[in-house]
Amino acid sequence: MRYVLLFGKSDRRLEKWAQAHARVVKADGMRLIFLALYGDNYVVDNFEFINCRTLPITYSLEQIQSELTESINLALACDRSLTDYTFSSSRRRYARYSEKEIEDLVGVLGNALMRYVPHAEYCLEGLFDNFVAPFAFQIARRYGVKFYMIRVWQYWDGYFHVVDSLGYVSSAVNGYYERYYRRISAGICERVAAEFAATRFSPAPYRDGLLLRARIVWDKLRSYERPALRNLLSRRVRRVTGRIWSRTLKVTRMRERPERYILFALHVMPEASILGTNPEIADQFSLLRRMSLNVPMGVHILCKPHPGDRYGVDLETEFLRRLCSLHNVSLTPETEGIGSFLTDKRCVAMATINGSVAFEAVMADKPCFVFGDGLFSIADCFLKPACDKQIFEQVQAILAGSYQVDKVALAAMILSMKRGLVKGGRSLKTPSAWLDFYTSLLPGIHRYHKETSRRRGRLPARDLEHRGARAASG
Repeated sequence: MRYVLLFGKSDRRLEKWAQAHARVVKADGMRLIFLALYGDNYVVDNFEFINCRTLPITYSLEQIQSELTESINLALACDRSLTDYTFSSSRRRYARYSEKEIEDLVGVLGNALMRYVPHAEYCLEGLFDNFVAPFAFQIARRYGVKFYMIRVWQYWDGYFHVVDSLGYVSSAVNGYYERYYRRISAGICERVAAEFAATRFSPAPYRDGLLLRARIVWDKLRSYERPALRNLLSRRVRRVTGRIWSRTLKVTRMRERPERYILFALHVMPEASILGTNPEIADQFSLLRRMSLNVPMGVHILCKPHPGDRYGVDLETEFLRRLCSLHNVSLTPETEGIGSFLTDKRCVAMATINGSVAFEAVMADKPCFVFGDGLFSIADCFLKPACDKQIFEQVQAILAGSYQVDKVALAAMILSMKRGLVKGGRSLKTPSAWLDFYTSLLPGIHRYHKETSRRRGRLPARDLEHRGARAASG
């Protein structure tokens, strides 16, 4: 019998989410296997729960690594309980594991994945937020098994994207983009951008906010992600002292802005989406140092925090001090809105790793650098320097007035993302429980898999016969 794979982590709501998906796939004669690192094995109807620790070890860690085309360390980089590739600090890890303990844990999960992933119909995951999902994705790619993740954001309420390729990318969106970019005319660009801007909305908070946080903490205490008390206390103390020391940072207010500057939109730190796609620049300092070295003399870099982030609390003082030590880099006030930079003629360009601010920039005709991978990173409306020298050359082109935002590419990407949407899910404009919302997406994901499999000629014969009989009777 064919089966779908889902993965259990510390958050035990995922077990209920998997049980809901088992009900979705049952109509197509499929099972659902849920691989976890806790609990007792059990089977209910077409749902099977398997604790990976109960399976025999048939592959050594060296054998698992030899089967893959990239390092397992890339998957570990996403797990903030085991590693810290954002601040490179042992106290920033949520748990305390030795290298041997990490390898043993990877070996246990790796054996389960090697046993079940190669024969799965598809794998489903919500987000790269620990090593389980990216590790499973590595093995799925190795054996050609489809791996789907959910991408919900602040456009097109009632729809979502299914990302299925390396770099948190949708193969469907990328395919549509290549076609749209060749075919559309410049005359529709303004209308497409205006319609896209009108679809933006502000998501309502989940109804179970405080209860949700309490349950997550309780689940972590019972999982491999159990928090280390020493590290937790260290982080809490630094949040208090950091707020005091943040008053000494180099902050540039609106009236003090330099005549020519690039605005860099800082991401949340640590951020799972960057650790899962571009961990080598997750610290953000390495990227900003490269920019500082390569922007033309006289061009400054202003760093704007993510909305709601506070200096010394959400962004560590040590990181901010290192930024401010660079002669042409400074910070913006925490409360400064993005709109004041979009309309500021002194702002020659914007930059981000893969944030949605990139869209806001190019829609305002402001050149924007995109340094990471993401749903829209293929678009030619963004500047994507392949090396440090190109940073200099592209900024020089902006200053000389020889670079213009490619509005056709912008419209092509918007139309591609719209075409690649999957309908489903409750409205995010009204409060709902986290589990209820994500459960409502499951029928759309399974429908997406069936439709794309049919287009690739992979729909099972039983389904083809059913469709043929229905068409004949109709």
